[in-house]
Amino acid sequence: SDSEDVRSSDGEATVSESAPIVLRIMAPSGQILSVQVPPGARPGSQIQFMAPSGEMMAIEVPGVEHGATPEANRPAPSQTMQHRRDPPRVSSGPLRSRKTKLVQRTIRNLQDASSEFMDPGANGDEVCVVAVPENRVCCWNCILQVPSGPNVLWSSFGANQGSLRPGLKLCWPVWREVSAMVSKQVITYNADRTNCPTRDNVFVDVDLSVNFRIGPDLQRVEIFFFEMGPARLDAYFDFEIRECIRTMVNGVTYDKVNDLRSDFSSEMLQTLQKKVGSFGVQIMGVKITDVVLPVELQERLEKTTAFATRISEEAKTHAYRLQQLTNVHAQTIEAIVQSMYGPPLDGGLWYI
Repeated sequence: SDSEDVRSSDGEATVSESAPIVLRIMAPSGQILSVQVPPGARPGSQIQFMAPSGEMMAIEVPGVEHGATPEANRPAPSQTMQHRRDPPRVSSGPLRSRKTKLVQRTIRNLQDASSEFMDPGANGDEVCVVAVPENRVCCWNCILQVPSGPNVLWSSFGANQGSLRPGLKLCWPVWREVSAMVSKQVITYNADRTNCPTRDNVFVDVDLSVNFRIGPDLQRVEIFFFEMGPARLDAYFDFEIRECIRTMVNGVTYDKVNDLRSDFSSEMLQTLQKKVGSFGVQIMGVKITDVVLPVELQERLEKTTAFATRISEEAKTHAYRLQQLTNVHAQTIEAIVQSMYGPPLDGGLWYI
């Protein structure tokens, strides 16, 4: 690019706002694209953009070496032209999903439960399943407003009393308290990408997501809160999904992994429902979102497919030319015979 890099207060290089970087990259289709790096982007970070074909792509922001000035790291004119002739490689296809973390949070007010259920956390990967109110210090709560969204469990003298109806509660004593608020929403759990070998010892990465909910009846909600909990469910999902994926992938070769998506999803749904159904969890659906082969193997398969397509086209071209030569040869022989013996008699035969 024709812009300069600047350094932030902590000494790390960033993109100058006055002179934005414009990268010229080559898409998998061979088309040259121009991508502008957002101001303030740090070297090594990834930016996402959409190709004209509608495909999502990502590219890593280039940077300068730590401890050196931007002028010392600026490429020479010949290096710049070489960089423009050879655009950086971009990765296409589905982006890697982030693992979901199921959590339980503490709230000060019952009305804060809805916002906590929607809050993804500082890293954007948390899903709040249970919200527990703080313990009260006063003897009486004059007004208690119970929301209608989640399942609300309450207790009296520490003993569970079941579900608490939504609405306004007056003069709520200290020995009565809201135990927990459990979400009714359908939750999507993105499992961590699992790298495991196939039957022919090719390591593939598999991304998987699970849709589930707690309940729906009160008894199952109580079983989940008192016997399972979000933390144990998160750990159990992580272990069970990894084992199921390894078992599936180890039973097939690398070229058959994509063919097992639908069969594996239905089989894993039944397996997970059998394991966690007794703890109040209802599995709604299982989906394999991505299956990624090693980069070197992908490139070889693409070249093999392209070569096989080329061979097929060459074979069709050869058959067409051979048919043309055969037709020309037959016409030439017929013309020679007619010139020597005249037109054929009835039935297409010549009298010699």
